[in-house]
Amino acid sequence: MEEVKTTEKKSTLNIASTLCWILGVLNLGGGISIGIPVLNTGKSIIFPLAIFIIGIGLCVAGYGLRKKQRYAGILAVIFAVLAFISPPLVGLILGILIIIFTVINWKELK
Repeated sequence: MEEVKTTEKKSTLNIASTLCWILGVLNLGGGISIGIPVLNTGKSIIFPLAIFIIGIGLCVAGYGLRKKQRYAGILAVIFAVLAFISPPLVGLILGILIIIFTVINWKELK
């Protein structure tokens, strides 16, 4: 029996996908943790809801990037820019890395 060796090029799209998931989960948690007290006080829920929706978008983008889908690259860039409003330094750093890794590997997306 012959062993078939495949040399699969490691892509930074996997890194971008993982970063999307990390930032998405952080935003989901942030939206929930900010939203619950806001609901109890009766104030506007728009900001926590926006953070929660950004988290969902980043998780969808992370899934699509893992599958190398072009729509996911577009979503990743859009939601990474929107994530700049979330936890200040983390959202900014991870968002910039997601954009860089996605743009670098744009040709790999189908």
